[in-house]
Amino acid sequence: MKKLIYLASAVVLSFTLSCKKNPVKTEATVSTSAETGKTLRYVGDDGSSALVTFSKTDKGNTISIRSNNKTINLPEKKVTPDGTVYGNYDIEAKSADSIITITQGTNVISLKKARGQ
Repeated sequence: MKKLIYLASAVVLSFTLSCKKNPVKTEATVSTSAETGKTLRYVGDDGSSALVTFSKTDKGNTISIRSNNKTINLPEKKVTPDGTVYGNYDIEAKSADSIITITQGTNVISLKKARGQ
């Protein structure tokens, strides 16, 4: 019986300590740099939809691609006559006219600007 009580109290104690929430202090920061962005809807070859946001900040230009509740944020690498190349680690996105081509390893995804965008 004592072993059962010790075991139960150990489980409750470990659960209590592992679920302890630490208060997080947040500070509001006011940025003087204005972020300008343009969000457009793109459609994949399979019909899936993605929201693409082109942003310009003091830190540089970025692209955010959101699909299936997942977002990829990529900084601008270089600007070419054919379009703009964004990339981070092993993901690269090329934006040219109304087509965005995302490359990750051997996987290539092509997105076309949706009608009316």
